[in-house]
Amino acid sequence: MRKPEPAWAVDIADLDAAQAKGARTLRLHERGSGRVFEAPLARVRALGFAVSRGHNRQVALPLRLWDGGVERPAQATLWEVAP
Repeated sequence: MRKPEPAWAVDIADLDAAQAKGARTLRLHERGSGRVFEAPLARVRALGFAVSRGHNRQVALPLRLWDGGVERPAQATLWEVAP
């Protein structure tokens, strides 16, 4: 999401289900860049804001509050050498 500020949003039902199964950290992999963002679920719940834009209820955490955003090298296939 880009407004009101850059953030990643997560479906609240998915967040609830993950937490019910014992998850304590949310990790998002950005496909295009290969970057990985992590945040404790407690931070997402405490500092995230509600989003309702015609889809399921979501909570968004501004990018500045995520750990990481670090690029991860792509995994090599069987026949190529990793960068």
